[in-house]
Amino acid sequence: MIDSSGFGVKVILTASGTFPAGLVLTQFTDNASSIETEDIELAQAESGVNGDLIVWQKAQPILISINLIAGGEDDRNMQLLVEANRAALGKIPVKDEITLVKTLPSGSVYTYAKGTLVSAPIGTSVEGSGRLKANTYKFKFQEAFGI
Repeated sequence: MIDSSGFGVKVILTASGTFPAGLVLTQFTDNASSIETEDIELAQAESGVNGDLIVWQKAQPILISINLIAGGEDDRNMQLLVEANRAALGKIPVKDEITLVKTLPSGSVYTYAKGTLVSAPIGTSVEGSGRLKANTYKFKFQEAFGI
């Protein structure tokens, strides 16, 4: 039987300067994809002037999005990571190198390495329903390993 449940998923995030010992993230939201790995373009293809298919590989960063419950402990820690890496007037960003290790309930483990935080909210938004909106943190990685 294949276990397709996400119940019990956890992510260990290591940030070289801000959280070198790592954080365990478990407070994922239910009103957005908890952890999302976006598709990458492995190759590009065009036709030559005589109709021959020309194919070439193109390196792409691996984009991972994590949606956390707004205001929770995991979200507050991620806001510390955001502030440490945010460039601003009179402030030098830490430039953390990020590693994520995602463990699924099935026992599968995926590691994403040599990454950086590329997008994050500053503060918390409120949905039209009155519920706090999930905070989405986006990372790009150079390497990925998984079983």
